[in-house]
Amino acid sequence: MLMDNFILAQIFGVLASAAFIISVQFKQKVKILVALIINTILLVISLALLGAWSGVTTNLVTLLPALYVYYCCEKHRKISPAMALPFLAVLLVAWAFVFSSIYDILALIGSTFYVISLFQKRENTIRQLLIGNQVAWAFYFLVSGLYTSLVFGVCFIISDAVALHRFRHKKHHARALHHWWKHIAPKF
Repeated sequence: MLMDNFILAQIFGVLASAAFIISVQFKQKVKILVALIINTILLVISLALLGAWSGVTTNLVTLLPALYVYYCCEKHRKISPAMALPFLAVLLVAWAFVFSSIYDILALIGSTFYVISLFQKRENTIRQLLIGNQVAWAFYFLVSGLYTSLVFGVCFIISDAVALHRFRHKKHHARALHHWWKHIAPKF
């Protein structure tokens, strides 16, 4: 039965990682949030199967601000980074109740990056904070035995870097193409 839980945890870890990797490829915040919420639910399941309770607890708590921000985005309500503070306080209290080893600090650090990222307006800022989130979680996954998520964590960092590059330079490339078309193409 223990081996079955380990295998199931790895499967849910792959699915969670796929949702996380996909999240940063979206341009709209609502789509990013949906993918992150799916990731969090799948990650809770995989960590519960491994008995990694600080990871389960911190991820469950991060669902609250994720759902709140999603609701605000859907209703076109403004959010500010300061609104993350009550959620961070709840996260810290919940984490303190399940703290059992020094490695549990990694779950807190990763979840803190995650919650702060949720309350950002710019999608690129979200992507940058999620790199910090993923680095902390990668070490936690290593310690807790969620090896598939560790491997996909590296894939996420690469995917996030590609998304940051792609969205950051999209305007530049559009301007360059327009310049080429306007000034060079008519000569042919």
